[in-house]
Amino acid sequence: MNFLLLTDIEGYTPEIHEKYFQDLVFVVIAGDIAIGAKNLSRNAKFYQRIRVQIPVHIPVYYIPGNREYENVASEFEGIPENFIPIHNRYVTHNLSKGSKVHLIGYGGALPGFFNNFVKTEEEFEQALDILFQELKTTQLDQDIVVLVVHNPPFSNSLDVTFRGEHIGSYSIRNIIEKYKPDYCVCGHVHESQSIEEIGTTKCVNPGASKNGNAAILSLDSDFSIELITINAHRLKSK
Repeated sequence: MNFLLLTDIEGYTPEIHEKYFQDLVFVVIAGDIAIGAKNLSRNAKFYQRIRVQIPVHIPVYYIPGNREYENVASEFEGIPENFIPIHNRYVTHNLSKGSKVHLIGYGGALPGFFNNFVKTEEEFEQALDILFQELKTTQLDQDIVVLVVHNPPFSNSLDVTFRGEHIGSYSIRNIIEKYKPDYCVCGHVHESQSIEEIGTTKCVNPGASKNGNAAILSLDSDFSIELITINAHRLKSK
């Protein structure tokens, strides 16, 4: 069983090789599907371009990034039927043999350049703390928990800009260390494609998908994360 991880598509159209759809359970997009569009119909066109690349029976769980606005944080007119927003909520995906994957999502980013959906450290910590506490009431020991955030946690390699600066969130890191989800998927820092462990949590920044980056998370025997290369091209918005 595999999960495809994308982030920072920013209006490009990813082309995903059919081999990656073998044993694919769902897709996670960790923010910035579109870029700076307030108009929902324009956003819907960007989302639909991605939908064409993904079979309709495969769910796509997504959060908004920093380049998007809050109007895409929940369902809106024109959104593809298999796209499921998970900002500020958790959803449960049932796997075979009774096992489950819980995805906790929270979009936006800390204040910075080009940020249309800004969140503070306090907002990250308070919201995620509530979501993890709610999940604890239903979660079983064998369940898999995946935290999906746009802003990476403060870390060694997930949050490093081209200037060498770390712009990760201390609050998100605190949440990871406190609740120990199995995985964390993030984005935002395009050039910081990386896999890193924070405590027992395997974290991945797939890198900007508009630049041909993505990742595969496998729930087979080795529970591995693989960084992969895809094609991406940009079409003019109509």
